Amino acid sequence: MIKKQLCGLTLSAMLIFSSVPSVAAQESQTTQPLIGISGPKKRARSATVLTGNTKKLYNEILKGMKKIANGETNSTKIKLNLKQIGLSKKMTKKQLGVSSFTDKKGNVTPTTQQKMFSHLGVNFLKAFDQIYLEDPFDTYWFDYYSGNYPFDASYKYSLYAKIQGNTIRLTSHSGYMMLDLPVAKEYGSNYQISAKARARANNAINNIHRIVSENANVSDYNKLVNYRNEICDLVTYDNQAMKAGQTNHHSDPWNLISVFDGDPKTNVVCEGYSKAFAYLCDLTKWQNPAIKAYTVTGYVELSTNTSSRVAHMWNLVHMPDKRNYLVDLTNSDDVAGTNNDLLFMVGVDQPSNNAYAHTLSLNGDTMTINYDYDPQCKQVFTSSERYVGHGDYTNNEALTLITTPVYNTGVITTKPTFEKTGIRTQTAQLDGSQMTSAEPKLTLGKASLSSLVNVPKGKLMVKWAKVTNASKYQVAYKVKGGKWKYTTSSVTNKNLYRLKKKKYYSVKVRAQYGKYSGNWSAVKSITIKK
Repeated sequence: MIKKQLCGLTLSAMLIFSSVPSVAAQESQTTQPLIGISGPKKRARSATVLTGNTKKLYNEILKGMKKIANGETNSTKIKLNLKQIGLSKKMTKKQLGVSSFTDKKGNVTPTTQQKMFSHLGVNFLKAFDQIYLEDPFDTYWFDYYSGNYPFDASYKYSLYAKIQGNTIRLTSHSGYMMLDLPVAKEYGSNYQISAKARARANNAINNIHRIVSENANVSDYNKLVNYRNEICDLVTYDNQAMKAGQTNHHSDPWNLISVFDGDPKTNVVCEGYSKAFAYLCDLTKWQNPAIKAYTVTGYVELSTNTSSRVAHMWNLVHMPDKRNYLVDLTNSDDVAGTNNDLLFMVGVDQPSNNAYAHTLSLNGDTMTINYDYDPQCKQVFTSSERYVGHGDYTNNEALTLITTPVYNTGVITTKPTFEKTGIRTQTAQLDGSQMTSAEPKLTLGKASLSSLVNVPKGKLMVKWAKVTNASKYQVAYKVKGGKWKYTTSSVTNKNLYRLKKKKYYSVKVRAQYGKYSGNWSAVKSITIKK
C-alpha cells in the first residue's frame, strides 16, 4: 500500500473587522479609526475572475509582494494609495442601508464597516486568495501561521472612517494605507526579511530556473515527467511535520523554497509538492500553450478507510486534448515498484467536477483513492475547470511519423494514424486502395555509463553515452544492501540527490522509447564523500 500518510492541507482563515476608537464620533465631522485583520484561505481562481476595485487591490498588493520577493526591499509593509485602489469614495447611509454609522459609544459599527467594503467592491480576502494561487514564490516569506489556530494567516491594515453629516468615507492621515504582512520565522522577523533567508530564496530560484532551462528543448510531456522526477528526487514526504501538526508554526514543509533550496534536511508535505510542480509549469514556455497546471484543494481518503480522510492539495494539468488530468506527487513519491508515476496524469473511475476516485494496482493489491473538492475550491473554479474525465493521459509525443513514404508511388491523402505499440505507422493511397505501412519494432542499444561524480551536499552526477532512438533514459540507484530506486531523464545526465555521506551506492541506466526499454548498462558504484 502507499507508504505514507496522505497529506493535510494547511490554510484556513476568516475575515475579521474590529474598530478601535480614538476620537468620539460626531455628526459634524469625525475621523474614526478602523483596524482590519484577515488572511488567505485557499487558493483561488485566476485573476481574470477579479473585477473592479478588488482587482485593483490585487494588482497593487502583488506589486508590493513581488518587490519584497525580488529583494527590492526587505520591509514587508506595503504602501497602498487609497484613491488608486478605490477606497476614497463617499457613501451615504441610504447607500449602505444603515440608520447610523456608529454605535452609542461612537464606534463605527461592524455592519457599517462590512457594508462600506461591500459597496466599494473591495474584497481583501479574494485578492490575497488570488496572490496565493498565482504566486507561490512571491509569498514564500509570508507567515501563514500568524493568526488563530489552526493555520490561520493574518495581515493588518489601519484606516479611518471620516464622517461628515450623512456621508462616510475611508481615509488615512497621508492618503495611503499601510498593509503590514507578517514574516514567517524562517525568513525574518518584525516585518523584515533576513539576509540569510534572502540568500536561501535566491539559491532556490536559481535552481528552479536551472531545471526549467535544462528542459527547454524536450517535448511538453517530457517536461512534465522531468519536473515530477526532479521534485521527487529533491525531497521526500515530511511525516514529522504532520505529526507535529499545526502547533509547530513552522512553514518550511508547506513551502516550495524547501523543495529547491538544495538543503537535504528540508522536506515538504502536499502543499510543497503541488506548489513546486505548478511553479515549474508556470515558468515554462510550452510548445503547445494550451497546457496549464494549477493546484486544487479538498480532501483525500482511501476508500477502505474513511477515517483516513484528510485535507489535501494536489494538481490538475490541462492538456491540448482539452482534458484535465490528476497529478498527486505527494502520494506518488518514493512508492516502491514505481517511477513516481502512481498518480501522475491519470483519469478517474467516474468523470466528475465535484468528487472522484482513482483505482490503482500496486504490488498485486488494488486500492481506490477518493478525492473531493472543498467548498472554497468549488466557488473559485468553474465546473469545467474542476472536471476530470475517465482514462489516463496517453502520450503520443514519442511516436514520430515517418517522413518518407514506404511506397514509391501514390500520395499520402489521409490523416496519419498512431498505434500505441511503439510502431510508427502511416496510411497511403495507392491506385485507389488503402494500404498501411509500418516500420519494424524499434531496437534500443545497451546503455553505457560514462562517469559518477561526487558533488557537495550528498549529490551524485551521473553521465552516460547517447543511445540511438532513445526518447528518455531510466536511471536506477541503490545504497548497498538497499532496494533499487528509479528516476528518468530526457538527456544524457542526471543528478541524484539526498544521498548519504560515506555510503556505497550502485547505479545503472537503460534507454527507453515509448513502452520499449533497452538493456541495463553495467553497474557502476561509488562511495559518497561530500
